[in-house]
Amino acid sequence: TPARPPAPAAPGPSMPAGDEVRLYLNLGRKDSASTQDVLALFAEVGVDLAAVSVDLMNTHTYVNLGIAQAGKATLGLSGREHRGRRLVCEPARPRR
Repeated sequence: TPARPPAPAAPGPSMPAGDEVRLYLNLGRKDSASTQDVLALFAEVGVDLAAVSVDLMNTHTYVNLGIAQAGKATLGLSGREHRGRRLVCEPARPRR
């Protein structure tokens, strides 16, 4: 019988486009956060996101957004509290 081709790798978090920045937010599903919660937090600081740009993980979230909005988001969200958790929003580190 012919060999089967390897199964495709599971999709990982989406990477930002050339004119975007990937941000890390220390809020995830374990914090009872939803994609809608993340969208609302960014909206509160004046940053409008598309749901497709949010990768909600168990312990954190990655968000892809335009370079101009990234500074506004990091300044507006870092240090803020959400349900008793102090938020950290910063540029994501490159994958290892």
